[in-house]
Amino acid sequence: MLPQAYSSYQQQSGSWEYQAGLRAEYTGQQAQVLPTGSTSQRIFNLFPSATVARTLPHDQRLQLSYARRLNRPTFLQIVALSIYSDARN
Repeated sequence: MLPQAYSSYQQQSGSWEYQAGLRAEYTGQQAQVLPTGSTSQRIFNLFPSATVARTLPHDQRLQLSYARRLNRPTFLQIVALSIYSDARN
């Protein structure tokens, strides 16, 4: 479960359009490997986004956007285990 909250604001002024947003997210993960132990990870993140757009002649539009993305770790990335592999086996 990932609790999240979203907020956004949008305004238009003539041929310009502005939009800003913010997403707050809480991530909690737990991993247990027997008999070595367990690990947990709790993270609170903010993800901003922004868009600026201008309407051009002939039904055209120019837009510039920014958004922060997240690459969440997998189970094996948060567990502190040594994994050895050999390309020949």
